[in-house]
Amino acid sequence: MLVLGTLVIGLSGFNVLLSIQLVALNANFYMSSWSDLGIAKTVAISERDLATIGKHLLAYFTGSVSSPQVEVEIDGTVMPIFKEHEIQHLEDVRGLFRLGISAKHACEALIVIGVFIAALQKEPITKNLQKALRLSCATLCVFVILIAAGAVFDFSKWWTTFHLAVFSNDLWLLDPQSDRLIQIFPEQFFYKAVTRIFVISLALTGLYLILSFLVGHIPTYHSKRDA
Repeated sequence: MLVLGTLVIGLSGFNVLLSIQLVALNANFYMSSWSDLGIAKTVAISERDLATIGKHLLAYFTGSVSSPQVEVEIDGTVMPIFKEHEIQHLEDVRGLFRLGISAKHACEALIVIGVFIAALQKEPITKNLQKALRLSCATLCVFVILIAAGAVFDFSKWWTTFHLAVFSNDLWLLDPQSDRLIQIFPEQFFYKAVTRIFVISLALTGLYLILSFLVGHIPTYHSKRDA
């Protein structure tokens, strides 16, 4: 039970957190989404400056730079892109990124620990791995479908609930008319991001299922080879 619990938590958490990071820390996703949404025209900045903002924010979220602030040319004038309250909100966002990265490392450690413990059990390690992978698939499918249902039904409400749950202040309540952070990252951007995260998570879940079948055939292969 300890082996299964450790592996399922590790595998499920790793799946979700990796899916989030593959989108949230992907500069190409930012640029393609901004291009589709016409963000450069909306904010009145060049595609090049928009790319600079995206790369700088990703560097900030991952700890490579100390401030999210960056100067770009807006309507012919070079100026800082964010106001103070936007910077404060981005500090909170960076905290979430750091927490997510640490949590993913913890899940990786749980997987390693689970495999190590499974190797010490009398029961074949492949049997425990197969059970863990399949149970993780079931857990992830239920989790993703339930979460996705809320997002598909009413994304605005779902997105608001998310912010209320993860932030302890109201700095995320930005003005689309004056705050460039929300102009650069409108709700449509996050709808695309969340949708892609769900798709990636389900794809990884499918990979888990395939791996469970492959792992299940390892003992059979050895028994035939040794016969």
